[in-house]
Amino acid sequence: MTIPAKSLSLLASLISTATLGPTPLEVCLRPEDAEAFAPVFGTSPSTSLCEVPPAIVEQELGSPSRSANDDNNGGDEDNSEVVAAAKAEAFVDAAVEAASSKLDAAVLAVGHKTRLSERKRSHIEAVFRRLKPGGLMVLHFDADQYSTGDASKDEEDAKHGLPPLESLVDALNRPCFDDYYRGPLPNIEHQIKVALFLQDLLVLFKQGAGDEVDYLTLGDYGRAYGEGRGQLLGRLRVWELSAPSLPWDEKYFSQQLRLFDMHIEAVYARLTFKLKVMRTKDPGHQDYVLLTPRKKKKAKKMTIPQFRSTLINDLSFGLALHTERIEVTSLENLEEHDGLTEVEVKFLPSTVVPRDKVDFSFHPKIDWKNWTSYFRDQGPQPLHVVAQTFREKALMIGHDLSDFYKGGVTIGALQKKYQVTLQSPDCQSFDAAIKVHGFRCFPSSTGYTEQHEEPVPHSPLHRIFAKEKLDCCIGKGAFGDLPHRRVKHRWEGDEDILTQDGTMYLSGEKLIAYDRKEEMHAGWQASQRLDLMVTDKLNEAFGFTEYGTKTPPDYPKPLQDRAHALSRERSTDRPLGFVDDEECSTWVRERLWHMLKLGGLFAFEQDPCYGGFGSPVKYIATTNSSTGWARHAAGALLVGLEWEWDGIEMVFAHKNLIAARKAGGPIPKFTGFHDNPKAQRKHPPPRLEL
Repeated sequence: MTIPAKSLSLLASLISTATLGPTPLEVCLRPEDAEAFAPVFGTSPSTSLCEVPPAIVEQELGSPSRSANDDNNGGDEDNSEVVAAAKAEAFVDAAVEAASSKLDAAVLAVGHKTRLSERKRSHIEAVFRRLKPGGLMVLHFDADQYSTGDASKDEEDAKHGLPPLESLVDALNRPCFDDYYRGPLPNIEHQIKVALFLQDLLVLFKQGAGDEVDYLTLGDYGRAYGEGRGQLLGRLRVWELSAPSLPWDEKYFSQQLRLFDMHIEAVYARLTFKLKVMRTKDPGHQDYVLLTPRKKKKAKKMTIPQFRSTLINDLSFGLALHTERIEVTSLENLEEHDGLTEVEVKFLPSTVVPRDKVDFSFHPKIDWKNWTSYFRDQGPQPLHVVAQTFREKALMIGHDLSDFYKGGVTIGALQKKYQVTLQSPDCQSFDAAIKVHGFRCFPSSTGYTEQHEEPVPHSPLHRIFAKEKLDCCIGKGAFGDLPHRRVKHRWEGDEDILTQDGTMYLSGEKLIAYDRKEEMHAGWQASQRLDLMVTDKLNEAFGFTEYGTKTPPDYPKPLQDRAHALSRERSTDRPLGFVDDEECSTWVRERLWHMLKLGGLFAFEQDPCYGGFGSPVKYIATTNSSTGWARHAAGALLVGLEWEWDGIEMVFAHKNLIAARKAGGPIPKFTGFHDNPKAQRKHPPPRLEL
C-alpha cells in the first residue's frame, strides 16, 4: 500500500506549525507504516501498536471468525441498531478502561471503503479516546483496491444505517440542523474538532479540554462561533502563507498550555458589584442587599440568601457549570468606595458532581435542552477550564450574546472588574503559566485534599487549531488578528474576498452589493444583469483591462461570453488567495473558485446550506449546494477518485465551517521564527517572565 507523498507532505507541513519541543510525540501505528509517517511526526517519535487488548475484542465482538465476517459484510444483519450501538459503547468503555497510556497521535489502516464495519468503527473509537486532548488520528485508505463495483455494496450498507466517513461534514455540523444527528463515528463525533480529508487520508483532530465549553459559553450558545471561527481560518491562513512565529509566541503558547498540568483544588473568583450590604440589628429582620443595575437608578432589594442563589444561577448559566460546584463565600463592602461590594465565589472540582447528577437542564435561553444533548457522554469540565472560561466571560461586554453581565444579579457587576485565584500545591512550579493566564495562586496548606482536580495534559499538537489568542494575547477579549500580526507585511499582491449580507468586500473594502432585499440562501442566483455587473467588478479588481469597467445592461451574447471567459483567467500580479463566503452560496462559489490561485483557500459558513440560521425548516445540505460540493470531494479524495475532486486537494470540516484548498500550489513550509525586525518592534514580547 502506497500513501501519496503529497498527502503526507501536506500533513507534515500542517503539523510543523505546532510547538513540538524536545520530547518525542507518543504515536501508535503499525510497523509497516512507521517509515512513511516518521517524518510527519518528527524525526524520532515514540511509537507503539494501536491494539486493543484481544480479550476485550473477543468479549465484546465475538469470535475471530465472526469478527472477520463483520469486516467483510458490515456486521451481522440480524442485530438491531440499538443492540449494535450498545455493543459499540460497551466496547469503547472497556477499551478505554484497559488502555492506560495517552497518545499524541494514532495511525490506523481502514481498507479501501469509506463505510466502516461495526468492528472497525468500534476500534477507531476506542483508539481515538486514548488520545490526549488536542491529539490527532490518521486513517489511511488503500485506494488501489477501490472499484466501481463497491457502489452496490455501499448502497447495501446504507440500508443498515452505516453512513460513509465523508458524512462527518454533517455530523460535526449537527447544531445547524439536528442536535441528535449521529454519523459514521457516533461515540466520538462530539470530541472531533476538525476533520481533514486528503487523498487516501482522513485526519481527525481531537478537541481540547475546553473547546466545547468555549463554543457554548463564548459563542452564540453553541450555535455559532464567538472566537471559535479563528481556530480554523486564522490558523489556516498563517499556515498557507508559511508565516513564521514571532520569537516569543511559541514559548508563550507552551507556557499557557502548562496550566493543564497542574493539580487544582479550587478556583476563587472575585467580582465587584454596585451593591450595598445592609446589616440590621432587629432580630426579626434579615440582613439584605441593595443592588443597583448598571445604567439604572432604582436599586433592587433582596435578602442575602436570595442574592447568593441568584448569583449561583447566573454563573451556572454563563459558565455552563453545575450548581453543585459553585459556592458564594463572602460579600465585603469596599470602605473606600461607598456603594461597591466585592463578592467572592468558590468553584469546586468536577469530582463533587455525582455521576447521576451530571445531566442537568440548561437555562431556557440556551436552546440545547440539557448537558447530554450538547456534551453527550462527556463529564463536567475540569477547574483548569472553569478558570479560563470565567476570565473570558468577564472580558465579554457590549453586544456579546453570551454576555453574563445581563443576569439576574450580575447585571449589577462592574464590567472587567474581576480576579481569578487558583488554590493548588503546584503554585511555585507553574508560576510562569499562571502569570501568562493572568491568574493568582495560593498554595494548599495540607497538600492534596480528598477533592481536587487532576492534571489534564494536552498534546503539543493542540496548537495546530488552538485559539489564536493563546499564541500571544490572553486577556484581550475577542482577539482574532493572528494572521495580521504575523504576515501583514507579506500580503502585497495577495487579495482576499469576503461575502457577507449580500455584499462583496475585496481586502476589506466594499466592492459591490449584489443583494440586500432578502435573506440570502444557498440556492440564490443573481439576475443576468447583476451577474455581469459583478463579473465586471471582479475583472476590474484583478487587473483586467478589456471590458474591465463598462458592461452595459444589454451586452450582446458574444460579449457576455467574452466577459465570463475573462473572469476565468486571473492576474498573476494580484492573485486571489483567500475567499470567505458567509452565505454558503453556490453562485458565489461558481464565480470565485476558478479565480482562486493554486493553493488558495475557499471557506464558507454552512448555515444557509442546511436551511438557514434560525429557520424552522432544517435539512441535510443537498448535493448541489456548496456543502454538497465539498462533501462529495471529501469522499472522492479518500478513495482516490481524482476526476471527482474538482480541483480540491484538502477539505477541512469544523462545526459549521468548511475550508477547501485548491490543488496545485506549493506546500507551505514553516520557516521558523520571524526575521523581520520591524514586525518584532510592532509586536513586542508580553511583559511576562517567560
